[in-house]
Amino acid sequence: MRKKIMFAAIVKRWQRKSLRDALRGRRKLLAEGRHDEVDRLCAILATSPLPIEPSSFSRLIYGASLPQAELATRQFLYLRVGLYRITAPLFALAGRPGSQLAFPLPGAWIKLLRAEGVPINEIASRLLWAAAMLFFWLYGILTVTKLIGATLFTRPSARELGVFAHFESVGLQQTPRPGPDGLSHDVMTWYRHW
Repeated sequence: MRKKIMFAAIVKRWQRKSLRDALRGRRKLLAEGRHDEVDRLCAILATSPLPIEPSSFSRLIYGASLPQAELATRQFLYLRVGLYRITAPLFALAGRPGSQLAFPLPGAWIKLLRAEGVPINEIASRLLWAAAMLFFWLYGILTVTKLIGATLFTRPSARELGVFAHFESVGLQQTPRPGPDGLSHDVMTWYRHW
């Protein structure tokens, strides 16, 4: 119990120090008139194409959006890895002169930031990136395993599914009416027989 409390205290102290550094860096950038520097760096990372060969994207993963696979990958990285989370470390970097950025970034983004003059600890950033990708891979395997297990070992009952359903913006063509074969092929009839 005592070890748990000590660990929590160390983590809180580290979080407070990081927050102080980020606020100090933000104040420094405001005082120097470079208040939009972090936003500019994030915009560069969000809009710069990734140097990935178009032939390396899988149709199995991207499907019909294969022509926009690079954009989809960049948006995934932006949302999942969190360019919105990089703002605090960039502010903290400005608040700690002589320090280097250690944040999980792909190699292409490390090169972009380095070209913009941001000091980066490349080894730590690449190791953090590899750890993040391993985490996402293991999380994906766990999610698929849970879905397969839930599908194989549970059978939904009518009570769980409910007797009623709400279909948003259903047009007239989706209301029950017999087709040429005498059967109704619409979403409401499908749900009723499901």
